[in-house]
Amino acid sequence: MTTSLKIIIADDEPELLTDLHETLVEMGHQVIAALSDGTQLVSACRSQLPDMIITDIKMPGMDGLAAVSEISSTRPTPVIILTAYHDQEFVDRALKEHVLAYLVKPLNDSSLKASIELARYRFKEFQVLQQQTADLQQALQERKLMKIAFLENNIEKIEYFSKRYKVKKLKVNNFNNMSSSQMIIIKKELLKKINLIPISLMLSQAAIESGWGSSRFAKEGNALFGEWTWKNNS
Repeated sequence: MTTSLKIIIADDEPELLTDLHETLVEMGHQVIAALSDGTQLVSACRSQLPDMIITDIKMPGMDGLAAVSEISSTRPTPVIILTAYHDQEFVDRALKEHVLAYLVKPLNDSSLKASIELARYRFKEFQVLQQQTADLQQALQERKLMKIAFLENNIEKIEYFSKRYKVKKLKVNNFNNMSSSQMIIIKKELLKKINLIPISLMLSQAAIESGWGSSRFAKEGNALFGEWTWKNNS
């Protein structure tokens, strides 16, 4: 069953705009605004918060890609671009703005439906990657704090990080009574975990920039993690 979306559409061709509106409603979606230029598109998206945007590129005043760029800077939203042109410049600009689907006019119902589903799926993966990056950036900051705790031999913080990162190799009931050999093992295990953080962060950011999906990120990331671990533990 198709999920009903709140969609804003924009095109300077009145007939196409009307046809698109009717087609989307027939598919079960709600068209909350139908506009004819990029400035109107930016304003409507800020006030009505759509689930998706479908817009032409060439429109009076601000073009569709410029509008998408301004909208995405404050609230990322899945975007499908409509165009009558196979222009590489437009394609390159669309990729930079993380446009998730690109349809060449004249439109047909099946291509439109497939593009909506594809854009929804890709946007969900993009959101997952954004969250992964935010989590990894926090972990990278914790890595700095962890190293300070090691240098200061701060038992309270070392105990916190051991529980935070679930160090299980050595069971310690009282961190204040640890032997020096136990402390070395704890530090070694924590360092193994935190040394993966920069690689993971780099991969997650690269995934967002290149348009990877989270499933591909996991596959490629696991392969690199495995190679890194083998080299650093051999």
